[in-house]
Amino acid sequence: MRYSSWKNATLKEKTVIVRSALDVRLENGKPGVNEKFRQAAHSIQTLLNEKPKLVILAHQGHDEKEATTLKEHAALLGELTGKKVGFASWSEDWKQKVQSLRAGEALLMENVRMLKEEKAKVSAEEHANAPFVKELSPLEKNIRIFPARFVIMAILMLQ
Repeated sequence: MRYSSWKNATLKEKTVIVRSALDVRLENGKPGVNEKFRQAAHSIQTLLNEKPKLVILAHQGHDEKEATTLKEHAALLGELTGKKVGFASWSEDWKQKVQSLRAGEALLMENVRMLKEEKAKVSAEEHANAPFVKELSPLEKNIRIFPARFVIMAILMLQ
């Protein structure tokens, strides 16, 4: 697998999956905005300025017991980035939502802590090849992984 910086790639109209650190302290069940969340929003905004079809993977809580929905996180990201950030749960027709993204739009997927693959004790590369990640890509043979920058943990560019 070849590693490179996302800055060397053409992201326009490409489907890009980003793993972002959006876990924050909840206040009355709603996410609070702190510096970590602002940095994540800034990184997402920077990527969206390149006009990809951005799919965001994130978590809230350290394990399945603490896992909560990220629906409110999507609304906060939209406010902070000034960009359209949709939301999709793993139980609904999320594949259709991913396919209908337009250049410069983002879709925050439901908390990955709710997926069994997320709990597996495997390497970062094995997580990158998890079934739910492959399902996001119509061309799963052409996945490029880009190294972390800022609060972004991993970027997978799907050609």
